[in-house]
Order: sequence, then structure tokens, then C-alpha cells
Amino acid sequence: MAKKAAEPKKSTTDKKKVEAFCNHSIETSTVEMRLVFDCKECPVDADLKNKQCLKGVLSALADNYNADNVVLSDYAELRYSGQSMKMLKTLIDLSSEIENLSLRNPPREYFSDIKSQGVKDKRRATCNSCKANPQVIFSRMKKTLLEDIEIFYNDFLISSKAVKQTRAAECQACVKTTEEALVYVFNLTEELRAFLYYEGFSVVI
Repeated sequence: MAKKAAEPKKSTTDKKKVEAFCNHSIETSTVEMRLVFDCKECPVDADLKNKQCLKGVLSALADNYNADNVVLSDYAELRYSGQSMKMLKTLIDLSSEIENLSLRNPPREYFSDIKSQGVKDKRRATCNSCKANPQVIFSRMKKTLLEDIEIFYNDFLISSKAVKQTRAAECQACVKTTEEALVYVFNLTEELRAFLYYEGFSVVI
């Protein structure tokens, strides 16, 4: 159901207000569970094609994963179900996958045989400052995925370049694992990215 043409267009610039106004509730019936957002006081348009709106919905849906529908209740209601819900949950699942990839600890996994505390500290500092560190790049990618998929895609390219430029011999085992993880993430995101930009969230009730 489309909004009335006479409604004023809302601003999309005040991110703090958007986050503050993402109020939602759960409505259940014998056949479905609805995640309902009260969008009347929100300063941005209630529409999942709006990046800030999508970010707020994903944050709430992550805590209410079993919801069957998402309803954006403004002066008119937009209800997302079916393929749109599938895509929303796929985004959340992908975020969890990327979070798991960010848990790999290079100093502990690849340099556990180092005995000297001084050498351990130096190695830890080197890994922590490395632009190809999985804890750095995958944590950042998880954040950008749920905020702006275009920024996420650019971040993916930057991270891939950083990994390829890491040539130290002692880092090659870590680099190989990270490269494989990036290929895995790429394969998961390409189909999703195409859907979101060419089909996703275009059909609502």
C-alpha cells in the first residue's frame, strides 16, 4: 500500500534521531508473528529502500528472528513478507557468518609456539596493526553490511587488496585462510546484493 502523495517527505540526515525512534512491538496471532514499527515520529521515510530505515529494522529483527512479517506503521502501513523477509533474514545470517570469521586470533593460532613474552608482545602488536587481520577486517565488514551494502562491497575490495599485499613469509598461513574466507563471503553476497538492488523490497502490501 503506497503512501499518499500529499504526505511531506521526511529528512534522512539525522541518524541519532532515527536510532532513537525505531520503536517496535511484537504482535502475534494463531498464524503469524508480526514485528511492527511505530514510524509516525521517525524523521526518515518508512521504507526499507531507505538505508537508515533498513538498519533499524535489521537491528530489531536480529532480536526477533522468528517474525513472519515486518510492518512499518506510518500514516499508511507497509508490510514486508515472503521474499523480502527472506532477504532480511539472509542479511542477518550473513552478518553472523562474518562475525564468526572475525573470531580467528592470528597470534594465538599461528604463533602459539613463541615462548618469550617480549617476542609474544611484539607479534601481537604486529598482528593487531595488520590491515589484513581477520579480527579487523571482518569486524568492520559485519558493521558495514547492516548499515550500507555498497560501503560493505567497497570495504570488501579494500580488504581483499590488503590481504594480497601481505607478503611476509610468516603470515602466509593466515593470509591463505583469510583469502578463502573472503571468497566465501563474496559468493554469499553477490546474489544477495543483486536481489537487493534490482528486486528487493519493491513489492509491499
